[in-house]
Amino acid sequence: MAIDWRAELEQLKQVDLDLENMGSWPLLVKLVFAVMCSVFAAFLVYYFVISDQLDTLEHERNVEVELRQKYQLKYGIAVNVEIYRSQLAEIEEQFQSMLKQLPTRHETAALLDDMTYVGTANGLRFDKLEWQPEQQQEFYIELPMQLEAAGQYHQLGQFVSDVASLPRIISLHDFELQADPDSDKELLKMSVQARTYRYKEAEEQQ
Repeated sequence: MAIDWRAELEQLKQVDLDLENMGSWPLLVKLVFAVMCSVFAAFLVYYFVISDQLDTLEHERNVEVELRQKYQLKYGIAVNVEIYRSQLAEIEEQFQSMLKQLPTRHETAALLDDMTYVGTANGLRFDKLEWQPEQQQEFYIELPMQLEAAGQYHQLGQFVSDVASLPRIISLHDFELQADPDSDKELLKMSVQARTYRYKEAEEQQ
């Protein structure tokens, strides 16, 4: 049966909305009231029930993503574990080889002799060759050596090359090259800091 909306609107002007006599309300009022009650009930259900569950769902989704990432990482490691073990063994071997190139506390004096020998073998004149104070680093001890030598250009170049070929690791820093004021043979004077290193853990084990 069709609803006469015009008649319903006319009734609204005269209706007395008595909550104790809702049965006598016009149909339109009943429909509006029913819609409002439904909306309010839906809001209460969402606020007190669904919203908490949505937060829980979002948290669980984030946990799932994190667990998937951890799984993929661990799976990648497990699949390549033999490769990683081989690489680790190779790195350990390289590390031990490098440690053998670092002088021990008892070998530093011999290293100074090696530097002197390399210099004199190349015809250099040493004006200064002495150890500087040790520099403590996190994993190693830095041993600087201040060096001043005079010679011809090719002699100085060969000296640097021979130092790099020594069995112990030595790095050269802070080069200064100028004409030797104490020579009339057009010699060059080189000032440089040579550094070698000792491994702390190796010393603690000795």
